[in-house]
Amino acid sequence: MPADVRCSARLLGLQAQRQRRTAADLKTVTPKAFRSLRELHSFMTTPDMLSNVMNLLPTGTYLMFQILSPLTTNDGTCGGMEKALTSFTLCIFACFCALLAFTDSYVAEDGRLYYGIVTVKGLWNPTLEDSGLADVAGSTYFGGGGKYEIKRQDFVNATLAVAVFMTLTLLSDNVAECFYGSLSPNLKRSVPILVALVIGFIFAFSPPARNGIGFAISTTQISLVSNPVHV
Repeated sequence: MPADVRCSARLLGLQAQRQRRTAADLKTVTPKAFRSLRELHSFMTTPDMLSNVMNLLPTGTYLMFQILSPLTTNDGTCGGMEKALTSFTLCIFACFCALLAFTDSYVAEDGRLYYGIVTVKGLWNPTLEDSGLADVAGSTYFGGGGKYEIKRQDFVNATLAVAVFMTLTLLSDNVAECFYGSLSPNLKRSVPILVALVIGFIFAFSPPARNGIGFAISTTQISLVSNPVHV
């Protein structure tokens, strides 16, 4: 066999051997090297995470204010009265946005859904008084293993929700024209998107949102009704 043919055959053999080794290495390395990346991608695309972000962001409060803002700002043409009315409306909606972060709900043994405000003792709802329900003292439901007690994360969620709401509303067209006059269009477009993305990313990795007023009831929440015992 000529020398050049033997050399070509040897090169082809070495190349095939190298390809087999590379494929074998990938089979052993991929599960270890990319497992966390796959888990992160799977987590970030789950409906539960998206639902958590939607529950924590003040979308409903923002849309309600957008409906009222043309009236309070006179379509952006503001005098002293319009500025005072818009400022008052902003404060009311910001307080409402913060309050929603401290609301939750539970299903009682009678099958009814009760909303309330979380406190240091439990879920407070005036309609629970004299209801005769289990784990209820006065107007407070103290069951759920501390789930309905106020936590530090509630204050964090309330602060971030108010920050998103104020950023989006203060840079909306009518409000911006009312308070600032001429404002850079690029600033009005970029800042709300940046703030919403950053805080939305934080919310995505926050603990699950409370099932408060106006929020969807989570299908993964703990059951607060014991299974009936059939005799």
